[in-house]
Amino acid sequence: MIVLIHAPDPEFLKEASKRGVFAHISDADVEEWQSSIDIVLRRFTEYRDLEGAFGRRALIERAKGILMERHAIDEARAYDMLRDESRTNNRKLLDLAAAVVDGHRLLPKQPRSPS
Repeated sequence: MIVLIHAPDPEFLKEASKRGVFAHISDADVEEWQSSIDIVLRRFTEYRDLEGAFGRRALIERAKGILMERHAIDEARAYDMLRDESRTNNRKLLDLAAAVVDGHRLLPKQPRSPS
């Protein structure tokens, strides 16, 4: 989101930044609008990419947690399970993590006792 302002207003811009505004432009620098818009679009794309990466990471972490609890294994072994299954069946790790999270009721009800 870009805010178009007619006159400098630091308090307004401070509040706008808290509410998610990525940039501001003013009537005074009309020639600068396109470059400001280009910069904001690049930053927003980076922001969305990071947000997506965090979401993917969170899904994998949830799947590992489910596997750890259900199979009484540590984090490294849970990740190895996902990775090995991904390689063996030529499926994306993220797809497997989603399947574990979505289908966790199909996993053993009681954790295995540690060996």
